[in-house]
Amino acid sequence: MPTAFLLGLLMIALGAMAWALAERRTASMEEARRYTIAKAELVSDWVSGSFTLSEHLLAGTGQLALESIADSDASAMPQLSSRLDRRVDAVAFVDAVALLTPTGEPLASSDGARMRAVLDDNAHIVDAFLASPERSRVTGLLTQGDSSALTALHFMALHDADAQLQGVMVAQLNMAVLSATIARAAQLESESIALVDLDLQLVTRHPPPTAEGVGIGLPFELAPLSRAVREGLALDGMIVRSPMDQQVRLLSGKRLESAPYLVVIGRSTTDILRPWWRELRILLGGWLVTALLGWLALRRHLSALASRQRLAREVVQRKQAQSDIQQREAELRTLVTGIEALLFRFDEHGNLQFAHAHRPDLLLAPPDQLLGRHYSEILPGDITERFRVALDRVADTGLPVEVGYRLSLDGTPRDFKAVLRPLLNDAAIASGTVVLATDITREKALEAQLRIAAMAFDTHLGMFITDADGNVIRTNGTFTQITGYSESEVVGRNPRMWSSGQHDADFYRDMWGAIERDGSWQGEVWNRRKTGEIYPQWLTISAIRNAHDELLHFVATLSDLSASKEAEDAIHRLAFYDPLTGLPNRQRLQDRLHHLAENPERQQEHAALLLVGLDNFKAYNSTLGHQQGDALLQQVAERIGDSLDENEALARWGGDQFVLLSRHLGSDPQSAALKAQRAADALLLQIRACSGSNQKALPISASIGIALFHQSTQESAQSVHQAELAMYEAKRQGGNTSRFFDTSMQAAMVERTRLEADLYHALERGELVLHYQAQVNEVGDPIGVECLLRWQHAERGMISPGVFIPLAEESGLIVPIGHWVLETACRQLAEWRHRPELQTLTLSVNVSPAQFNQPGFFDEVCQLLNESGADPTRLMLEVTEGLFLHDPSSLSV
Repeated sequence: MPTAFLLGLLMIALGAMAWALAERRTASMEEARRYTIAKAELVSDWVSGSFTLSEHLLAGTGQLALESIADSDASAMPQLSSRLDRRVDAVAFVDAVALLTPTGEPLASSDGARMRAVLDDNAHIVDAFLASPERSRVTGLLTQGDSSALTALHFMALHDADAQLQGVMVAQLNMAVLSATIARAAQLESESIALVDLDLQLVTRHPPPTAEGVGIGLPFELAPLSRAVREGLALDGMIVRSPMDQQVRLLSGKRLESAPYLVVIGRSTTDILRPWWRELRILLGGWLVTALLGWLALRRHLSALASRQRLAREVVQRKQAQSDIQQREAELRTLVTGIEALLFRFDEHGNLQFAHAHRPDLLLAPPDQLLGRHYSEILPGDITERFRVALDRVADTGLPVEVGYRLSLDGTPRDFKAVLRPLLNDAAIASGTVVLATDITREKALEAQLRIAAMAFDTHLGMFITDADGNVIRTNGTFTQITGYSESEVVGRNPRMWSSGQHDADFYRDMWGAIERDGSWQGEVWNRRKTGEIYPQWLTISAIRNAHDELLHFVATLSDLSASKEAEDAIHRLAFYDPLTGLPNRQRLQDRLHHLAENPERQQEHAALLLVGLDNFKAYNSTLGHQQGDALLQQVAERIGDSLDENEALARWGGDQFVLLSRHLGSDPQSAALKAQRAADALLLQIRACSGSNQKALPISASIGIALFHQSTQESAQSVHQAELAMYEAKRQGGNTSRFFDTSMQAAMVERTRLEADLYHALERGELVLHYQAQVNEVGDPIGVECLLRWQHAERGMISPGVFIPLAEESGLIVPIGHWVLETACRQLAEWRHRPELQTLTLSVNVSPAQFNQPGFFDEVCQLLNESGADPTRLMLEVTEGLFLHDPSSLSV
């Protein structure tokens, strides 16, 4: 019975041990599986970084290529090749870079001959990429002629702003560079890390393959792996015999997202289960010892059996605890390895005890050179002081402290953010400090770009951004200034809220069609401000899409065109309207005359042009002042303008002249003339009723010239000159009347022009002479003489004063002629002063109003008397009563 009992106990113990060992074996394999999966994720990220670097190189050189393609200079491509050489030299992973045409022909290359050979060997791959819509593609492992070099090609398509293919950038990748990356990732002695393409060609492996017939760059056979790749199955914990070294390994893999490659992590099952076998041997030995001791103890004392059984249980528990600790340590190592940051542990004295870096280039030195050193021996002086202060705060408060600092690594400044936390022992006492440092250089650059974008957003142009549904999500300050709407009033609402209603559906359909077709639209739009005011704006709308051509936002910029529109209106008014009266000016009237011929059906109808010239306006202006003259012109324009019908148009011709255009007077010339005469009579009545704004009203009248013409371009152009001739004829008739144009006026005007030209030279030619007419008293005795001005023309003979005196007054020549008359009369008086029979006579000289009103006229007379020596008492100046009609205030003189 005791023996059976002992055997039973031994079998139970053996079964328990077998179960525990089985569970431990399963746990060991599961731990190894998780490790290989995590390691595959980590290594795939590292390897992907190399392809990302290649992507960035192609993107940068692609921008250079687009600029060179756009440049028509013949030296652009050689210069591009040189620039590609420099770029490639900076990236070890890339052997060469080339620019291809959209048809695959090389344009420029960093290594022309070798790159062309690679492209020729793989022409089918180039053609396949050109035929695909892909933007970027990485090939699998390629052969390079007879060379054993490991290479692959990385393609990137270059498109212009219209999404048209302009060329292809292609990089030749040195896959051997990845061997160093794979080697650095290895941590365990029995661990294997392999990089293969999807055709199961071996790119690199650590350790190198040892099996016969397997090598770098060669394909290999592994049916389970091939099936998983072909069917897209997960590679997590596959147990196979590796063809690389014929060892049974647990394999896990991770396919790269950016390239057709697979990272495979393997661990030898022998190595994985080595602790398990050791435990098995220990447990079996223990079981045998326990059984032997139990058997001896059973024979000696049953109580000894119970003690040994308790000892066996304690051993199992201790082993389980040890296993748990090892598992947690493995998980912790895997976790730390996966942290993409710098992790340091300092003891209470500030000495570095542990260092982890996901990127060793972010450390000031390799980790083995840093361990055991004080932080003041590692960090620069200014950072050391900040680090000391932070450590003191952590020690004092027991709370995390954040520190920012900048280091220069290989001459490149990089920004870091470090968080210091106390490291507590089992007694909750700080035994050191843990520092987690993160490289924030990129975040700093992005932050600066965001600040620049924010500044650009607050520009002098109004801006608003909508989502893909057209609802506003952002505006700037200028938008509020222009529209009156604050951002909170429009966010979440559609821009239709400020529509003016002045554009129809076709306008908006064309606008959105252009945005859908071209990606943007710009043009003039009338919208409504918050106040309700409708105003013009220049609007630009652009559609923002992502890399998948999905619509994300609409960005609109707008500017207020109100000021420019007002300026255009002002320029138009200045160009075509009189600023004093607001009437159309001469240019505007000529345009209307030109447009009369646009209606062929009415070209045979008569129209009339009435040129109105105010009589004696110069005298009115000089007597009452220009302000009163302007007021009179405004009053005349207002009175005539109020009485016009739809077929009449009034314009200011210039100075004191107005033009009335009367259209559609019919085809009968007699009826048209009668209508024109009635219009002229009405104008004369309206003008005589005007007095300006002066309380001392002067009589106002006008002379009107009328020209009838057919509504055709040729006759309307002649009518202005004809009406002007007729107006001057009305003035010669005394004014306050109207005259129709006839051909004799044309001849008279030509004759008058010639006569005026001759009069201009009459003084210098000596053709003007003075005749003296005696003045007698009631008994016939002479008491004086009167000067009579005569013109002895060299060709025309004696010309009557009634002809040339009015001409001189109208042309302004009366002033120099009057000066000559006074000068000649004073010399004559001086001569008569020495002749007794004539020295008592007075000499009368007629003075024109124009000469009399000249500034300094009396000073001029005194100067002539002094220079000639004439007796002032014998000179009599006579003026006509017209002077006092023009200036009533002179009656008080």
